[in-house]
Order: sequence, then C-alpha cells, then structure tokens
Amino acid sequence: MSAITERSTPPNPAAGRGLLRLRAWWAARLRRKIILAMLAASLLASLLLLLVFFAVYRGQLAEELTTASMRVNRLLQAALENAMLKRDVPGLSQIVVRLGQQPGILGVRILDPTGNIRFASEPRFTGGRLTLPSDLPAAGLARFIEDDDGQEILRAINPVFNQQPCSVCHGPLASHPLNGVLVVDYEARTLRAQARDSALGLTAGAALVMLLSCGVGYWALRRYVIAPVDTLAAAARRLSDGDLGARVPTGDDDELAQLGQTFNRMAENLAASHGELQAQQRYLRGLLDGLPDAVRVISPEYRVLAVNEAYCKLLGLSRALALEQKCYRSNHGLDEPCPPTLVLCPLHALGDAQPTIKYEQRMRRADGSEVVVETVASRVLLAGPDGERLCIVESLRDLSTLARYSQEQRLSEIGMLAAGIAHEIHNPLASVRLAVQSLVRNADDRELAKGELQDGLAIVDGEIDRCIEVTRRLLLLCRHPDEALQCVDVNHAMHDAVMLLSYEALAGGIEQIEDYAPESPQVHADPSELRMMIFNVVQNAHHAMPEGGRVELRSRVEERMALIEIADTGVGIAPENLAHIFQPFYSRRADGAPGTGLGLSIVRSTVTRYHGHIEVDSTPGRGACFRIRLPLASCDGV
Repeated sequence: MSAITERSTPPNPAAGRGLLRLRAWWAARLRRKIILAMLAASLLASLLLLLVFFAVYRGQLAEELTTASMRVNRLLQAALENAMLKRDVPGLSQIVVRLGQQPGILGVRILDPTGNIRFASEPRFTGGRLTLPSDLPAAGLARFIEDDDGQEILRAINPVFNQQPCSVCHGPLASHPLNGVLVVDYEARTLRAQARDSALGLTAGAALVMLLSCGVGYWALRRYVIAPVDTLAAAARRLSDGDLGARVPTGDDDELAQLGQTFNRMAENLAASHGELQAQQRYLRGLLDGLPDAVRVISPEYRVLAVNEAYCKLLGLSRALALEQKCYRSNHGLDEPCPPTLVLCPLHALGDAQPTIKYEQRMRRADGSEVVVETVASRVLLAGPDGERLCIVESLRDLSTLARYSQEQRLSEIGMLAAGIAHEIHNPLASVRLAVQSLVRNADDRELAKGELQDGLAIVDGEIDRCIEVTRRLLLLCRHPDEALQCVDVNHAMHDAVMLLSYEALAGGIEQIEDYAPESPQVHADPSELRMMIFNVVQNAHHAMPEGGRVELRSRVEERMALIEIADTGVGIAPENLAHIFQPFYSRRADGAPGTGLGLSIVRSTVTRYHGHIEVDSTPGRGACFRIRLPLASCDGV
C-alpha cells in the first residue's frame, strides 16, 4: 500500500491582503450605504421604467394593431361589398379563407346583424353564433379577450353598413342599416412577446444608463465626499489616541474642506488646552513639592489621589508606590479600611459641622519603622472626570523634625547672644577686678581707709548685680516653656529683649528706642516664650538694617488688648513677599546671611496659641512695623 502524502497549499500573502482590504472597504458603513442606496435606486428606477414603458408600449401597440386591423377590415369590407354586389358568394368565402391563413391572424368571420356566422376562415365556425357587444361603435373596435380555449387574442370588430345598391336584397336603409359584421382575431401572444422584448430591451438600456450614472456618481462621491470623510475619520482616531498633532489637508474650499478647517482649529485648541492643563499640573506639582510639610489627597474610596515630594520622603516611598497604596495601607499597613470606632479616620470624622480636624497619628515607613506625625485634615470639593466629589486633604508634619527645628532655632538665636552676653558680663567683671586690685594694693600699703573699702565693695556689689541681671534675662529666655501660663508684664519682657540685644545694636549702629504704656499691660503667657517672641521680631529688625538705623519698641492698651509695636527703618519687605514671611523655612535677610526661616513662623504660632493676632505693614526702602495684639490678663492679687 502506497503512502499518501498530504500537501498543504501555502497561503498567498497578496490574496490575504486583498481580502483584508476588501473587508475593510466593505466594512466602511458610509461607503456600503451609498453603494446599496445607489443600486436600490437603480433597480427601483429600472422596474418602474419597465412597468410604465410596458404599459405604454402595450397600449400603443394595441392601438396600432387596432388601427391596422381596422384598415384591413375596411379593405375586406370593400371586397365583401364588391362580392355582395356581384353576388359572388364563393369569391367572398375564398377571400375570408385566404385572409385567415395570413401570419398573426387566427380567424376571420362574417356575421349577420343578429350574430350568426355566415362565413368563416375555418369551416367549423360557419353556422355558429357569436355574441356581439351592445355598444359597437360605427368605426368598430378592437380589444384583448380570451377565446374558448383560454388563449388571449386581439379581436377587431367592424360593422358592414347597408348601402343603396344592397337595399334590393337587404331591405331599405332606414329599417335595415346593418348588413353584417366583420370579426378578425389576431394572435395576442406574439404581440405581447414583441411588446415584452421591446420593453425589456429599452429597460436594459435604461438600466445600463442608470448603472453608468451610478458609477460616475459613486466616483464623484468617493473623490469628493468619502475620501475626505475617511481622512477626517483617520485624523479623529489619531486625535482620540493621543496624537495632538493630527491634522487634515484642506486644499479645496467646499463644505468638507471647511469641516476639515474646523477640525484643525478644534485640534489646535485642544492641543493648546492640553498644554495649559499640563502646565497647570506641573505648576501644582511644583507648588506641592515646594511645601516643607507632607501633603496627601484621599478620595472617598480610600485612594491616594496626589502626594508631594515631602510625603514620599517622609515615608520613604516612590511617588508611583505612594499613589498605588490605599491610605489605610500606608498609614497602618492594613489590607482593609481602618475601623472608625478604633482609629480616627478623617473620611468618617469630617462633615459639615466639622470640616477640619487636627490630630496625631503613627504612620508606617517603607522600611517598617514608624513615624509620629501631626495631621491637619480638611474636607474639600474637588472636580474630577466623574464630576465633583468631597475629598480629604491632609497636611502631615513630622513631630520629631519639628521639635528639632524649633530647638535648633532657639539654639541658633541663643548663640547669637554669646557676643552680647560676653560683653555685658565682661565690663562688670573688669570693674570688679579693678576695684579688687585697688583694695588689695591699698591693703598691702596699709593705707586702706574705711570709706575707701566701703566704696570699693559697693562697686563690686553693683557690678555683680549687673552680671546677675544679665544671666537672669538669659535664663528667662532660654528655659523650657511651662505648660501653665503666667501673668507676664509686657513692658518688662520687651525691655529684657532690648537689653539682651544692646551689644548687637551697639555693634551695628542701631538705636533702640523704648516707649512703654504707663499702665504696664499684662498677658497670660509663658515668660520665656513671650521674651523669645519679642526677641525674634527685634532681631529681625536688626537684620533689616545692615547699615544701621533705628528700632522703636512701643506698648499700648487698646480695646482690652495689649498692643506690642516693633518698627524699624530698614529696607522693608517687598509686597510679593508679605504673604510668605510667616511660612516655615522662608528667609529673605537683607544682610545676605543665611537664615533658618523659622523665627517669624514660631512667632505667629506663639501668638496664635495665646489667642492673639500679628500683622505687619511695610514700605520698601522705609522699613516695617510689626503689631502683636494679645488679650489682657486680670492679674490682681497675683
């Protein structure tokens, strides 16, 4: 048995591509609709033309045949009358027989006025009877009927009228006007076949003309409508896929070209809007990334919608991973939302009655460690692709970093006092040393008088008091704040700050002017924090006068508030910087030295904690004036 080897026919790439192109061409709905509509219109027009033409042609043909039959009948009638006048009955019969043998004629009959058949081309009909129409006109008639065999025929009927020569045999003309009736039957099938063939031929020609018209019309549609629409559709697909450079050529000036121009303008506007949107996104991202505090936006579905660089750095996450995690995952390492009864969740805690909350929480870093953060959460209405919805914006601040920055600021400011404190203590100590050396010298010479000893000891005692006062002010400034607030004299606190900066003012050519309220306003505060707050503002005034100047410290009582004013004649603050001077880490020192940018931020935080208010007025080149208002305290009997 021989093995049968099956051989597979290799695919034809060209045929496959052609089939794909054919399918793609037919899949175009507009093209398919146009072709089907044109074919349907051509077919319908051809059918209507066929029906109308067939009916018209048939009527015209029947009319022509009727006319021809009438002419033949009149000739036959003349021959009949001639034969009757000659009384040539055999000749008349012979004429009828020969006429019935002509092509297309089925039979010829001569009837008497009552319908009896006297002569017939077929002998079998002779002696029979034929019913005549009651409305036979004088000119005769012709109509399509069916014979006894069910065959359709064209019957022409012509009356033969009595004449004067015939009245001898047929009677008077008045009483016998009709001698007989001539009936000729024509074959209708041949007539209809001729009509059908003619109609079909004309219809085929008309259909060919219609198809050619459709072809030309489709070519025009393809060139001037379908092709521009395909180009426009391709550009629209590219635009929807993200290609903002998609454009369509607009060479002509017709309606589709105008549509293409409108599409191009729309694409340009879309590209411009997309560019503006991207620029706004970059601006917002840069703004968020520029904030020192970590920021996170949370959706109602616990999704993290946006984070800044500080947030990623705080938790040790990449931006992509931070946006991928749900908030409960990044906060507590959980796989499902936090129980609102056990953990404070801003999505559940915030509402119309409480749109903002401040609390502390522990968050898990990427390395598994935890960090304690101070969180300020607010509810905001954000617009997104699905419309507006309420989201949560969180500001996270690392408490350990905040404490370190605050301590570093205090240490930095205290370090700046070193030169001034050294000067303040050095002078009294030098005076003490001179007094003691004088006493020792006089004691060795045994020339020390009692009054001289007392004067020297008084000098030593006074200088020691000066040293103690300086160290007291320094201790009040540097000690850790107490939780319990005390009644603090605003005038004393301002004077202490001025005295601590006296050496710095002397070295910088700065005049410090004090103007305090005579009623000595008192406020509830921590003495150290209040002195440090005033110290920071006065020190900023010194920094604003690198070439020297004047700083004025004033205290007043206004509407149950203690007003502290610190005005300088320095370089002032530019209007665009006024809104930022209280922000953390914002520093613009006029002397060019780097600063921590935390001094005024701590001042405002302290004023806010004491239920006060701080404001600043400044004119560039003429100085600035800080006004601090704190509620007065009733400290009677304290």
